[in-house]
Amino acid sequence: MLASALQLALQNSFMNSYVFAFTDSNAQTSTTETRAMLSLLGLAERTRATINVITTSTPICGPDPNTKTGLAGAIEEIIAYSGGDIYNTDDTGNFMKFIPTFYDSGLTYINYQDDCSSKNLTIYFPVDGWTQSFTAAIYGTTPSITVYRPDGNSTYLTYYNVPVIEPSSTAPNLLLRQTIIPCGEGSWANRDPYCYKVEYIPKNWTTGRDFCHQSMMMGFMSDVHSSDVQSFLDVQTGSVDYWIGLNSLKTQGQWEWDVPDGAAYSHLDGYTNWAPGEPANDPNLRCVQVRHSGSNVGVWYAADCAQTFPYFCQKHRCMLHFYGYYYSFGIAVFCDAV
Repeated sequence: MLASALQLALQNSFMNSYVFAFTDSNAQTSTTETRAMLSLLGLAERTRATINVITTSTPICGPDPNTKTGLAGAIEEIIAYSGGDIYNTDDTGNFMKFIPTFYDSGLTYINYQDDCSSKNLTIYFPVDGWTQSFTAAIYGTTPSITVYRPDGNSTYLTYYNVPVIEPSSTAPNLLLRQTIIPCGEGSWANRDPYCYKVEYIPKNWTTGRDFCHQSMMMGFMSDVHSSDVQSFLDVQTGSVDYWIGLNSLKTQGQWEWDVPDGAAYSHLDGYTNWAPGEPANDPNLRCVQVRHSGSNVGVWYAADCAQTFPYFCQKHRCMLHFYGYYYSFGIAVFCDAV
């Protein structure tokens, strides 16, 4: 059904759009698929859309033995014609993080080598002085990467590099990695593309939120979308109770995360960490604390927003200034500079 899915996507695309199709099977041979396949080239020409297909390492219907990617040859040709690509990975969730880089600024540099086995390749690419981050896509046999600053020092440190997809035993040919400016001076802690800062002076929820939004902070009160982030915040605070950005101030019972100024509201969905019996259905308890006192520690409780606790501020690392880098052993480089 891959051809039919691509046909539907192109029929509903604007001019010069990007199309991303995720599939765990090869195109099936059927009358419907054949007709869809025949229409794809015309649709690609008419819409000028860039077609990208993300596949798994082991298609459930088996790969096409006649192609390197496992997709049907006709599909490969149409993708190549559109200027798109085929990505093979079992980490499709993290690939989603890569998609926005196409829209921010697109491909800035590409380099191809027939043989990378003899020695490491050093490749320079243009990054201007205001660039705050870039994403590198590397294709090859178990690729690796080291990024260097203009002074020759490596940036291979956790506060510079954010792994997106690393080569694995089942999908060894794709590496995606972001290089982002560090959080800078002060008590900001780096984690993936974000900076976190715990404010230990207790404040009520709204005062803490407003402090995070001040121009000096340029942030928001922290959101928690995974158990990993929850554990990270707990380690930073030790054993104290603290506020997070979850609240129902706008509408009682409708829980939303605090967001940066000008951003759309972020409703609570996916990961939650409520204590048993929470959230309490009480109009006076409309902000959320992570409690480390008493029983059921490290979980969320609805609380009175007038109470005072320490709190976390969060901001994206790209709020800071970034100086030009060059890139070693890279093949394709994408820049998501502001």
